[in-house]
Amino acid sequence: LTGQVSNFRKRPTHQYFSLKDDRAVIQATIWSGVYQRLGFDLEEGMKINVVGRVQVYEPSGSYSIIIEKAEPDGIGA
Repeated sequence: LTGQVSNFRKRPTHQYFSLKDDRAVIQATIWSGVYQRLGFDLEEGMKINVVGRVQVYEPSGSYSIIIEKAEPDGIGA
């Protein structure tokens, strides 16, 4: 999944942000342990490629992605 980081919020155990493109947006979470292993810092507006698993919050029917891997767009392509 490729998108732009928006509304980035850093917390002690998670990092939260929206991952968006010109047609859609999904809420994203990355655990601190995964974030520390990325090798780069996420920044507002950065375009990234991610791999993760989709999670459904049933009360509202909303989807989010739990990120397992990420890299700046264009790296390793």
